[in-house]
Formats: sequence, C-alpha cells, structure tokens
Amino acid sequence: MSAAARRPRRRFGPAEEVASRPRERLLSGAVDDGALLPKIDDLLIRDCAGGPIR
Repeated sequence: MSAAARRPRRRFGPAEEVASRPRERLLSGAVDDGALLPKIDDLLIRDCAGGPIR
C-alpha cells in the first residue's frame, strides 16, 4: 500500500469550505477570463445564506 493510500483524509475547516465554492466556479470556467470577481460581501451572501457554517 502506498503512503498516499495510508494517509488519512484531510478534514476541511469552515474557511476552506467557504473558499472552495468560488474556487470551484473559477476552475470550472463558470467565470469568464478577465471578468470582474464579485465582492466578498456578495460571495458571503450567496454561499452562506443557509446560516452559520458548522
């Protein structure tokens, strides 16, 4: 078994979970090259509207 297979899966904290959503949009091509990115307040409203992250 390789070292990578034995390594426990990394647990993501709340900040990483929030950051992963816009990162996925950027990497998937949902945001056009050269487009302006949303303000942080707009990202928080859109991605965290369900309440506090646990």
